[in-house]
Amino acid sequence: MIAVFHPLMSEIGGSEIRRKKNFDLISYPIGVGREQALKMLERHFHYCCSTITSALIIGVGGGIKDDLRLGDIVLCNEISAKGQSSIFSDGNLLSAAAELLFERKEEFRIGKNFTVLDFGDPIVISGATVVDMEDYWVGLELQNRGIPFLAVRIISDLILEKLSVEELRERIPSFGASLRKRFVIPFLLNCEDTKNDILKSCIIAD
Repeated sequence: MIAVFHPLMSEIGGSEIRRKKNFDLISYPIGVGREQALKMLERHFHYCCSTITSALIIGVGGGIKDDLRLGDIVLCNEISAKGQSSIFSDGNLLSAAAELLFERKEEFRIGKNFTVLDFGDPIVISGATVVDMEDYWVGLELQNRGIPFLAVRIISDLILEKLSVEELRERIPSFGASLRKRFVIPFLLNCEDTKNDILKSCIIAD
């Protein structure tokens, strides 16, 4: 089964992502920030760890690079956090996502993600493309459990904008819906119908 982890319901378009046909998938809200994410992950894995074969970690993110635009999709190949060793998205899932977005002529890039502890924390890693508050901790838990994952963020704000928390929250639903429509649903449908044996091995249990 493929799992979709997301901080808020608004970050996947406001409604649950349900299984289609005979393809097993389920979406898991994990809350905002490290503390909530770890607490929710413990609960989710208590009930379903053995059935998860791969995962998407999705949501909105703050753009760091000057040439990023609102609505750009970032496939996060590397995820870091202050004082922690980097973790990496699965290469097969990353390649499949990039190929799909290219075919759909969507604006995207592959880049590094830096996970902060709190909104407004300084970005301390050079070369980061996007910033978020959960990906590192979710990805680390998945890595420790041997579950391949892909982290994907849509740019909802730019660092230079210096938005307040309230202003950012107002933007999340529209960008969450955009990510769902432009990437999440097409990617899951592609996985469902895939003839790629390598990708299928990532998402379907033996």
